[in-house]
Amino acid sequence: MVTYDNSSGPAMKVLSVRLTDSDQAVLEKVSAATGKSQSEVIKEALHLYAERAPAKSPAELAREFGLIGGFAGPADLAEDARRYLRKRVRARRNRR
Repeated sequence: MVTYDNSSGPAMKVLSVRLTDSDQAVLEKVSAATGKSQSEVIKEALHLYAERAPAKSPAELAREFGLIGGFAGPADLAEDARRYLRKRVRARRNRR
């Protein structure tokens, strides 16, 4: 990717995109209809996509990174932590 210094604004990067003939035709049609450059149309579409893209929940991210199911222990530990803690404390007391 090439970066150009744009003294009138932030540095701009040049990106090459491969489009099918039909995608190119759509881009040209939207550009002509809106009076915007093809770059402006693509940038606007990118920002719209980013706004509408569903954000992943913490659980989805944990599953994606292999954090869910990666630990040994009871499946309901988070839901019933008190019961497991009491059981563990009693076991330690009985060992003494």
